[in-house]
Amino acid sequence: MYSEHKVTITEANHVIHYGRWWNPAVEAQATDRVYRIGQERDVRVYLPTLKDPSGRISNSFDERLHRLLEQKSTLASVPKWERDWTRTAA
Repeated sequence: MYSEHKVTITEANHVIHYGRWWNPAVEAQATDRVYRIGQERDVRVYLPTLKDPSGRISNSFDERLHRLLEQKSTLASVPKWERDWTRTAA
């Protein structure tokens, strides 16, 4: 459920991100909302991706976007001083 719909989620424990956001923080905020309501059950997060069953397309757009967002999340979790040091040391 998108936050722009102003839906109160009181018993949700499944989060499905049907449309991926380019900013991983937006997805994290939507997922965190389920935890903030005092959820006591396990929360499940789903990120549906399209794959070519024939294998002719090795990486679909969804798969590439997922990989890009994982890289952005990893980069955001590294302190800035460490990123700067790594760049200059290479």
